[in-house]
Amino acid sequence: MWFCQVRRTEARDIIAFGDWLNDLPLLKCAALSVVPKNAFPEVKVVADYISPYNVDHDFFARELNRLLDEKMNHIPPQSV
Repeated sequence: MWFCQVRRTEARDIIAFGDWLNDLPLLKCAALSVVPKNAFPEVKVVADYISPYNVDHDFFARELNRLLDEKMNHIPPQSV
């Protein structure tokens, strides 16, 4: 995938957000794909997670915050 080549990263390091047919290639190759509840049916089929929010209700920001919160809750505290 060209994005990974340009950014010198692996698909396993990518979280993709999308709702439209043009997002399908990225959603299919990302390690985690997140779509809003009002995404196209063809887009929902390839998604790993369908958000309870839609594009008009801050889907992207809410899901990104959720993912970051989950990640932060799984990081052990640093020793002093």
